[in-house]
Amino acid sequence: MGSSNFTYSGLTGQGELNDSFRDNDRLNDYQRHFDQLWEDSDTVSIQAEDSNHEFIERIEKEARGRSG
Repeated sequence: MGSSNFTYSGLTGQGELNDSFRDNDRLNDYQRHFDQLWEDSDTVSIQAEDSNHEFIERIEKEARGRSG
């Protein structure tokens, strides 16, 4: 199981996870962790035409935060 993002953002700011295991308890732990991250995340629609401005603002804010 894994998620590898070898971009600058992936290596410096995002949570990347790779692991190898065979027991269900560990799988359940990862599932709970993923579910919690999913519930805590913010949703930004990039499909609706009227959401483009919000999406661009969020990306620009993230970029400014990483550069300073």
